[in-house]
Amino acid sequence: MTISLHVGIDIGKNKNVACFMKLDGTILLKKLVFDNSISGAESLASKTKELSIKDSFDHVVFGMEATSLYHFHLMNYLLITEELKPYRPTVYQLNARSIKNFKKSYPPKGKNDAYDAYIIAEKLRHGRLPKPYEVDEMYLPLQRLTRYRFHLVGSLVREKSYFLTMLFMKFSNYGDVFSDIFGATSMSIITDFFGPEEIINTPLEDLVQLLVDKGNKQFSNPETLATELKRICRESYRMSPKLTDSVNLILETSMNNIRFFEQTIRKLDSVIARDMAKLSNPLMSIKGIGPVFSAGIISEIGDINKFEDQSQLAKFSGITWNSNQSGEFDGEDKPLNRAGNRYLRYYLIEAADSLRRHNDEYRAYYQKKFQESKKHAHKRAQVLTARKFVRPVFSLLSKNQLYRSDRG
Repeated sequence: MTISLHVGIDIGKNKNVACFMKLDGTILLKKLVFDNSISGAESLASKTKELSIKDSFDHVVFGMEATSLYHFHLMNYLLITEELKPYRPTVYQLNARSIKNFKKSYPPKGKNDAYDAYIIAEKLRHGRLPKPYEVDEMYLPLQRLTRYRFHLVGSLVREKSYFLTMLFMKFSNYGDVFSDIFGATSMSIITDFFGPEEIINTPLEDLVQLLVDKGNKQFSNPETLATELKRICRESYRMSPKLTDSVNLILETSMNNIRFFEQTIRKLDSVIARDMAKLSNPLMSIKGIGPVFSAGIISEIGDINKFEDQSQLAKFSGITWNSNQSGEFDGEDKPLNRAGNRYLRYYLIEAADSLRRHNDEYRAYYQKKFQESKKHAHKRAQVLTARKFVRPVFSLLSKNQLYRSDRG
């Protein structure tokens, strides 16, 4: 019979706190403070071994919240250290939201590290835990790249949003001119002209020539575009002269940030594609799925065999819906359960968006769900398409087979 020691760990950047507990809830050591360093990890392992010998434990279960990356080294150390191997250590990376909800069932005691470690130990012994953490050196380097790309894309979206806000200060009606505000010609207009008045006062033929030169002759009717540009400048609010220099500097700096993010993302995409070429990747057999999206999906899943079926994979990614039902009422507007892996969810949804644009089967499915939805039609159809996509992801990775369009 397995006798387990449960160790809840509250993670901090510099200090960690551990609580040691038996399966019956008996606390063996309420508070062990140790540094978040190799020497601190060694002290935790030594104390764990000491208590295991004293109380004849043959299995140790560690649990900690996923706290940025501060828990990363400790998780890996606990699994590979020789000192703990006789006790078959299992490590759980716990979702902060699940711990927060679990904590609500206990008397409120405020926020302190020792109590948080105790709550985590309690969660370990009560069960209903996620899949144990495993050291995965095959996909970990790729996962770092795809997660950094996720971070950069978020930064790019925020920077573009801020840019558009400041652009309204300079050209309040500018969004009506170019289909792509961030295109080369548009960016040139924004930075080359001091404000709306300068565009209004520029001779029409000079403005037309500028559009031809900057647009590499891609505009079919530059005269009409130049006339429209002058019109919207006349309709735009006039900014205070005292603000002009500041706003122009902000727009220029923000534009440089946008270019940096875009260039870095392209560089990352190239490296990801190169690394993916070394791995078996059946997801690439699906039209519309490229190396970047498949890398984000595969690196987050890791070993597909840890999932029993596609529904478990969907739950792991957080692409499931909370019920909205009471009595005979069953609401259509069911919130998405976001407790899963946000990186996997992001790449699945992005892949679904690519599929609806490049794959006839998924385009038809997206359109069907879009028409059925009464609220949030695009987002709902997009996520439902991602949920459909989970099925072939699980099937292809489990069997290492290429995709056929007649397979669900």
